Amino acid sequence: MMRTLFFITAALFFSACTKKEKPEGNVHIYGKVAGLKQGAIVIRNDENTKTLDSISISGDESFESHFTLETPQMLHIYLNRGVSNNIDNSLDLFAEPGDIRIETTLDRFYADAKITGSKNHEKYTEFKKINQRYTDQHLELTKKRFEAFKNKTVFDEATAAAEVEKIETRRYLAAINFALNNKDLDVAPFIALTEVGRANLKLLDTVASALPPKVRTAKYGKMLDEFIAMRKAAENQTEK
Repeated sequence: MMRTLFFITAALFFSACTKKEKPEGNVHIYGKVAGLKQGAIVIRNDENTKTLDSISISGDESFESHFTLETPQMLHIYLNRGVSNNIDNSLDLFAEPGDIRIETTLDRFYADAKITGSKNHEKYTEFKKINQRYTDQHLELTKKRFEAFKNKTVFDEATAAAEVEKIETRRYLAAINFALNNKDLDVAPFIALTEVGRANLKLLDTVASALPPKVRTAKYGKMLDEFIAMRKAAENQTEK
């Protein structure tokens, strides 16, 4: 009897000693940087003013981080390569509570990144693809201007300026439409703030008014309301 009790007590003691404590935080970011043997992954907030975590990597390509976010928000993830240098050292992550996986490579840290587990990031990636078409249209105009200069032919600047205005109008409307279609996510006010801040106030008001309370009272929802109020105050001052 005593021997059985001893083994039970020993087993319980061993289990208690080996049991890992549950990491703190509501955000769990994990993944792998293929080819990375020495370096660090640094996670910073959207203002780049605070380091949320720094994970040293030595001989293992995998990394893992736990921390807390009050609301979903954009984060910046930097790769410290140790002895090697590369301009491809950072990527943006629209993080939210839950498990988020990042799979990428050492040589193409940004270009090869595959991020799963965040609905906000998924939608932000979708928006960037839509937005790229308008950037491409601007580049096409620049290309035409350069070719005209090179070939010493006439380039109609007035027509080009009118086209630029049309492109920007389409860009703004596409961004507003995307934000409205995804109003239940924090990416909606973020896009309104970062992509269409100069748009007509009525358009910004439309986005803010459409946000559900959970999003409007979160970080970017509050920032959007504050930005709209600031613009209205500035415009009222100008009219006086």
